[in-house]
Amino acid sequence: MFILASASPRRRDLLVQIGASFCVEVSEAEELFAAEDAGGLVLANALAKARAVAAHTGLPVLGADTVVALDGRIFGKPADEREACSMLAALSGRAHEVLTGVAWVKEGREFSTVARTQVFFAPLTEEAIARYVKTGEPLDKAGAYAVQGRAAVFVERIEGSFSNVVGLPLHDTAELAGKRGSISMTLLVRDLPAEERPRERLLTAGAASLSNTELLAVLLRTGVKDDSVLHVAEKGARAL
Repeated sequence: MFILASASPRRRDLLVQIGASFCVEVSEAEELFAAEDAGGLVLANALAKARAVAAHTGLPVLGADTVVALDGRIFGKPADEREACSMLAALSGRAHEVLTGVAWVKEGREFSTVARTQVFFAPLTEEAIARYVKTGEPLDKAGAYAVQGRAAVFVERIEGSFSNVVGLPLHDTAELAGKRGSISMTLLVRDLPAEERPRERLLTAGAASLSNTELLAVLLRTGVKDDSVLHVAEKGARAL
């Protein structure tokens, strides 16, 4: 069981995909948006997110941050449609790098890494860029595109982790958790009958569809006694 310190639905979906046992608490850390080194930027933001949440829980906390980099320029999320078009025009027909900083914080210990993936874009016409931006999909994505969405047709090939381009390098995240932090990302109760494992149902795919109030109610009803877990749920419930 761990906490994902991120509001990203894509990171949440990737973790649900692999059966990870987690809950979400959005970090209140202030993010950096400019730096000379893209790797240093994503690493600093990932650590800041994880540290902010870890300050009030004993559970392992996972933080992550993703940017696109090209020719020394860092592309975060576009501010508007005009900037999204500008970003995509810059990426058109070029190879760019996607970087994700991954940080685990557990009981005062920190483990971090930066994953890098090369993405090769086909040449894009102004019309294709305009049509894509009008869908609204690029507006909350680093680099103004979603490789798992409509922008998949723009990508000629990828060298490296696909999930990194989506927002979280799953192999690197799990390897870092296991080898450095001794953090279990899944509950080892899958051989039990479904009715005997409410915590697994709650904390994997089911948790993604629960509100904070519902999460707190189910945790209490199923007898979960972990104060750190209850703190996360209670904090979210009070905010509603």
